[in-house]
Amino acid sequence: MKSPILWLGLLALPIVAFSSEPACIYSDRLLRCTDGAGGYYAMAQQGKDLFLRGQEGASGLYWVQTNSEYGRLQFFSGISSDGKVWSGISRRFGWNQISRFSTSDGQNNRLSCNPVSGCEYGERR
Repeated sequence: MKSPILWLGLLALPIVAFSSEPACIYSDRLLRCTDGAGGYYAMAQQGKDLFLRGQEGASGLYWVQTNSEYGRLQFFSGISSDGKVWSGISRRFGWNQISRFSTSDGQNNRLSCNPVSGCEYGERR
């Protein structure tokens, strides 16, 4: 799975690199955006749960993810149309959000994001 889409799912933030400006439709509980390459993503919130889904335009890969919030922790899990599965946990530290996750193909990764400096992605040690 491509990192930008996974980052989107993990953070539940629209930070996908689009080939052109995204076109979004949103309400108080639903967001859906499309890009110029035929891809889209959507988010819907119900209570403390966030439901995400999307499709990469070039590959046609579909994916879905569910995020559930418990206090300061956020648990997430997802699956893509190519059979990959992932799950993990995120926690906020001030402005930083640290996510640790594992995938069905054996990857253990860490994603650290900050609204000022951006995101840093790397293997978890």
